Amino acid sequence: MPAQSHIWKRKGSIILLSVMLLTVLLPMVGLGIDVTMLYLMKAKLSSAVDGGAIAAARSLSAGLTFEEQRDSAIKTAEQFVQANFPDGFWGASAPRLSDGSLQVEVTQDMASYRRTLVSIQARVQVPLLFMRILGHDYSTVAASGAAARRDVRLVLVLDRSASMSGYMSELRANAKEFVRKFKHGDQLGLVVFGRTALVAYPPRDPNNPDAGTGPDENFKEPMLSLIDKIQSGSNTGMAEALWLAYKELQKNPLKSALNMIVLFTDGLPNGISAEFNTPGNTYIRGSSPCVYKQWTGESTKIIGAIAQGSGFARTGNTVGIFALANRTRKGGSDIETWMSNPDEPVVPDPASRNCSFVGNQNNMKNDVSRIPPTDLYGNSTEPSIDPMTGDWAYKTSDIYKHPDRCNGAAYDPTKVDSPCQIGLASWNVVDDAIKRIRADGKANDLMPVIYVIGFDNGSGEKPDKGLMERMANVGQQYDPDYPAGKYIESGPGGIGAAFAEVMSEVLRLIS
Repeated sequence: MPAQSHIWKRKGSIILLSVMLLTVLLPMVGLGIDVTMLYLMKAKLSSAVDGGAIAAARSLSAGLTFEEQRDSAIKTAEQFVQANFPDGFWGASAPRLSDGSLQVEVTQDMASYRRTLVSIQARVQVPLLFMRILGHDYSTVAASGAAARRDVRLVLVLDRSASMSGYMSELRANAKEFVRKFKHGDQLGLVVFGRTALVAYPPRDPNNPDAGTGPDENFKEPMLSLIDKIQSGSNTGMAEALWLAYKELQKNPLKSALNMIVLFTDGLPNGISAEFNTPGNTYIRGSSPCVYKQWTGESTKIIGAIAQGSGFARTGNTVGIFALANRTRKGGSDIETWMSNPDEPVVPDPASRNCSFVGNQNNMKNDVSRIPPTDLYGNSTEPSIDPMTGDWAYKTSDIYKHPDRCNGAAYDPTKVDSPCQIGLASWNVVDDAIKRIRADGKANDLMPVIYVIGFDNGSGEKPDKGLMERMANVGQQYDPDYPAGKYIESGPGGIGAAFAEVMSEVLRLIS
């Protein structure tokens, strides 16, 4: 009996192990294998969906309408996902939702300003292996992915005025690094300014400012080469630079693009580009020796820039009339010559024939009777009302308030011999350019986001924070009807960090 009992015990153990193998161990092993397979399927599907979203976002071609972009993105997403997770992969069905389609959505997020989002959702039916024992033939694996894309058109605006002397190598190096971070498909342009401003890239016919392509995709090598040529010199014609940058963005606009201006400056505006003898009007003194006091034809038109010669003091030197680089330089070597030469000559003959300023730029006051009411681009030199204070807007400026500058002097355009008055007019024309850019941009669906780097070299001529914030639409100057940029203060050794901060903002907007 004991031996027979032992045999039955062994048989019982075998039966128990068999039952456990069938009911516990095999299902556990099968579950482990099936779970591992489902995990691998999930990873494969997620990779296909994420890649499809990125590919679709990249396919959002510049210049198309949103409807065209959406159709192209959906097609690209479907092709990418199906190519990377083909029907029958490990026995699974093709990625589909319950309604039989891959769900791809393309939407525009206007709240974050011209951002196009691509989202994908997919499910596959994965055949199970061991879990069929328990009656489970298939399991559903789902994945979703999203990506964003924005067409970028950006004009980089660099200040080369004399106060940048000693810091140009730092600016050149970091401006080039900034440009390198943009990829083919983005569109960039370059404006450089001193006393006057120049559209350096893409070059265009100076006799036709509306000609040219505006920012383009072939920017990298030309812009890097041109930035290397920049040498410091002369004044700060900020309004012309800002307006030219906006005019470049107006050329061949992209319907879904994010338009941007990134301006670097180290000073206060102190120069104005204008017409001084227009058809039916003149701002040339009757006592001036200029032959062409009155306009008698295009060749006699006196167009140029006037500026300060001795800071913002109430009395001192004022200078002009200087030739506009943007109107007198054509391209290629001419642009490079201007970039590498700090000197900016007076207006050439015949327009300036016999004028006092031709022999001595400090004699501009003997020829010019008043600061024109608008600059060459229609921006007003007259003060506007600040809606926050109800007073003249220029009264918030450092130029007006500083005891060593205007020290509370009222704006008087007839005082062309006053550096203070040239400074106030220059501030006013920048302020008006900002307002006109916003109004025109809103009317034409082309509002640029403006980023400003203000560089303080310690000389006391640091940028006017209030004006810079107006330009960037931030701080107390913020207007919710327009996109906000950013104002970044910088100093020696900090230009790289400032450009990096701008780049992080750009990437936040486009990704």
